[in-house]
Amino acid sequence: MVELHDETGLSTAAIGAQVTLATSIDRFVQEVWVTSGYLSGNPTRLHFGLPSHIEHLEIRWIDGEDTRLDNVEANQLIQVYRRLAAIDIPSHHI
Repeated sequence: MVELHDETGLSTAAIGAQVTLATSIDRFVQEVWVTSGYLSGNPTRLHFGLPSHIEHLEIRWIDGEDTRLDNVEANQLIQVYRRLAAIDIPSHHI
């Protein structure tokens, strides 16, 4: 299972992000969506049900930025956190 956390302020549950998992034989793609129809809801965790090894996991965040994880073991909850970069803003005294 894959659980995304986007702490940049765009979407904390990473709604709209696309996750691609690649194994040695195939690729699997899912998107994070909360609704699928009238008065229905979906969990934000993505379940792929894959073999024991993932060659790589790619995340396309809603602003187009990509994150890639290589050689990930399956059968676990993979939590990916995207945070704002720390910016050092110098103070100016007038």
